Amino acid sequence: MATVLSRVSLLLVAAASFVMADRVEVDPFVSDLRNRTLRVVTIPANGFVLISDVDKDGNNVTGNDRFGGFCMDLFSWISTELGFKYEYYEVQDGHYGIYNSTSGKWNGVIGDVVYGKADIAVAHLSITSERQKAGEFTLPFYDNGMTFAMKKTASRTSNTWGFISPFQPELWATILLTALAVGLFQGAANLVSKNIDNEGDAPEDKDEDKETGFWEAVWQSFVALVQLGPEFLPRSLPGRISAFFWGIGILVAISTYTANLAAFLTVKNVGYSISSAEDLLRQKEISYGTVRAYATWESFKTSTTEPYHSLGVTMKANEESVIVENLQEGLDKVRQGKYALFADSAELDYHASRKPCDLQTIGRVFWQTGYGMLLPKNSKYTVEFNKAIVAAKERGVFDAFDAKWIKSHECSGTDQTVLKSSVIELQDMLGVFVLVYGGMALALIVLVGEFIYTCAQDLKKADPHKPVTVMEAMKTRLKRIFFRRKRSGVKNEVKPSNINPNRSFIVDLEQIQD
Repeated sequence: MATVLSRVSLLLVAAASFVMADRVEVDPFVSDLRNRTLRVVTIPANGFVLISDVDKDGNNVTGNDRFGGFCMDLFSWISTELGFKYEYYEVQDGHYGIYNSTSGKWNGVIGDVVYGKADIAVAHLSITSERQKAGEFTLPFYDNGMTFAMKKTASRTSNTWGFISPFQPELWATILLTALAVGLFQGAANLVSKNIDNEGDAPEDKDEDKETGFWEAVWQSFVALVQLGPEFLPRSLPGRISAFFWGIGILVAISTYTANLAAFLTVKNVGYSISSAEDLLRQKEISYGTVRAYATWESFKTSTTEPYHSLGVTMKANEESVIVENLQEGLDKVRQGKYALFADSAELDYHASRKPCDLQTIGRVFWQTGYGMLLPKNSKYTVEFNKAIVAAKERGVFDAFDAKWIKSHECSGTDQTVLKSSVIELQDMLGVFVLVYGGMALALIVLVGEFIYTCAQDLKKADPHKPVTVMEAMKTRLKRIFFRRKRSGVKNEVKPSNINPNRSFIVDLEQIQD
């Protein structure tokens, strides 16, 4: 009988070993964990804990489905391994946990665990000595430390064609096309206007023709771009109107170009030469701070190690202006410039690796610690969670979740990318072009008005050869303009001589020929 019982025991042990071969071993004294539903408190943090009432397809979700991220995926994996259920909820006061020495109480997710509202805190919760007095942390599931972030600064590089950099290529093209349009308009306006008040049969003044010629007007439009003095000023009112508005456009364009070119040529990779926390302490131009609810702030206030003690003293003296209420406020302050934000290296790396790629973490990581899950003091489940965390590391679970939620290639190579000053784009100068083309439209209206008025004057002249309608007068004027233009292009025209022939000379010449 004893032999049979022994064999049965061996079979049961073998079966149990087979079933648990791919599971984390659970000690008998915590077997009740499989029958429990844990109340889990958490707090939102980009990449680590995401909370949303809708899924990626826009459908409403409730309960545990509202929660996602690195921490949630990891905890779900652990629950599968250890066989328990869970219910997530978001901490009410929005804090990680700070000890109030006056009241002797903790707030945030730590307070919920300490006072029994939650069975465990699952978040990117930094492990500190002070927090370990309040509860019991698991092994770190994510390595972390402290560092600071600043706005990426521009650097100057050599560029043969750097002088065209202040303007966008599309803007350069629009400026040149506008110069051509203004020149063509002024040439046409001069051609029409100078034929309005003469009949076209008087001898032409070659100097005047040269000054007010069609292509000369086009040339002067381009010359004005480089601020060379004009060889002539338009004589017609429409030409002067268009020249006035074109002059305003050139003034704005040149002023903008000069200012932006100066910025491009003088920009330096200053970053105020800051590469460490010590450098921050040695300068006065850049302020620095941290998030009030973070353990970082408490660490700075209590640190006795330099330079962190001195940094904490400076932050305390300027607390109202440098200590922010949340991470996003701090990041916005960094992007405004001349501010450095101290926070968890994992969080700062997360934001620096994502668009708009305008942040950079600086210096070495200090106060190296990690993120852990917090259980109540003397919890009998701590060992089992530690075993599960070790198993997850061995099986590559952390790497998979890290690649899914934390790591990003959006800003790959941006450490070597040169950030340039803002290039002036076409839309930034649209108002100038509206002004120039609006001036040309006004000049065109004046030109058409002058032309119609002159044609109407032709009808009042008592001459049977004059046109009898405005349309006929307009056709006559247009023919005269084009005829004059064609005639002005004829070269080496033979003109009749004014010398009177000598009759006696002609007679003598005829006698000689005979």
